[in-house]
Amino acid sequence: MDEILKTVAAAEEAAAKIKSEASAEAAKIAAEAALKAADIKTSTEESLKGYRETALKEAESRFEARTQEALKREREANAAYADEILRGSDKRVGTIVRRICDGDSRHA
Repeated sequence: MDEILKTVAAAEEAAAKIKSEASAEAAKIAAEAALKAADIKTSTEESLKGYRETALKEAESRFEARTQEALKREREANAAYADEILRGSDKRVGTIVRRICDGDSRHA
């Protein structure tokens, strides 16, 4: 019976030692994982910052090109509109100039 109790006590000691070693190893693994996670987070943030800056520059460039193209189209359309209006204005301009120069109100 003493032999059985000694064997059980030895097994309990061995189990406690194994548990202690496993807990220490788990803590070590957790600490290493936390360091790796911090490194991954830092490198990912830096990569994403670079991607963000690149995407913003590309978007600004596309916006600028589209804006310039739209302004060019509007200028051309407005110039054509102004030319169309001015084509028929010679007669009206002549009438206005005669009214100013002659003071004749019958042209009104």
